Amino acid sequence: MTMRALFLAVFSLGLLAADKPGATVERVSSNAGGQADPVRAFEGRRDHLYKTFLAPCCWHEAVYTHRSSESLMMRKEIDSLVRDGRTDEEIVAYSVGKYGERILREPPGVKGTFLYLLPLFALLFGLAAVLAALKMMSRRSRHPVPATTPSIPDSDWDW
Repeated sequence: MTMRALFLAVFSLGLLAADKPGATVERVSSNAGGQADPVRAFEGRRDHLYKTFLAPCCWHEAVYTHRSSESLMMRKEIDSLVRDGRTDEEIVAYSVGKYGERILREPPGVKGTFLYLLPLFALLFGLAAVLAALKMMSRRSRHPVPATTPSIPDSDWDW
């Protein structure tokens, strides 16, 4: 068997393993022991948490992309909490307790749902307003304007 054929066989087996129900990329790209790569799992979880929080300095950008000193400190904090074995819920609760609910990019519960539905309602309201204005303008154009102008007596125009 040539090297190319061997490579294609191994590659196709990897693809077949990924197509099985319940198989994930982590399982396919696991180490020799058959367990998921702990470094990738840590990095994935850490990046997810970075994207969950806003930078506490400006409240506009996620900790994942922001480059301020406060963001860097928060990243170190998240890293140490993940290494200590804290769950995502515990880390979120800790950060909310420290910075307030404003630290979350997506507020929990009804507030988060409201933020997603508000643009939809605004769009529907704007569409209804435009349709009402068009209907009103079409009503005005249906009533014909009299073709004759009122007659002005000539005496008013004498100079």
